[in-house]
Amino acid sequence: MKDMGDHIHDAGLKFGLTLGSGKKTCMGYTGSLGNEHTDAGSLWQWGVDYLRYGNCYAEGVPAKDRYT
Repeated sequence: MKDMGDHIHDAGLKFGLTLGSGKKTCMGYTGSLGNEHTDAGSLWQWGVDYLRYGNCYAEGVPAKDRYT
């Protein structure tokens, strides 16, 4: 992913990804719930400029608690 981010930046573009704040993303893929710090570190290492953070499958954890 780092190489992809570098390639995108070399083309003069910004690098954006979509993740989910719950157990799964809105599309049913693995989400970030419980792994927020690890995922944030990966995004930083990859050079991600923009993040869309969905709120599906939140397992009853309030968004305000997770986004803080």
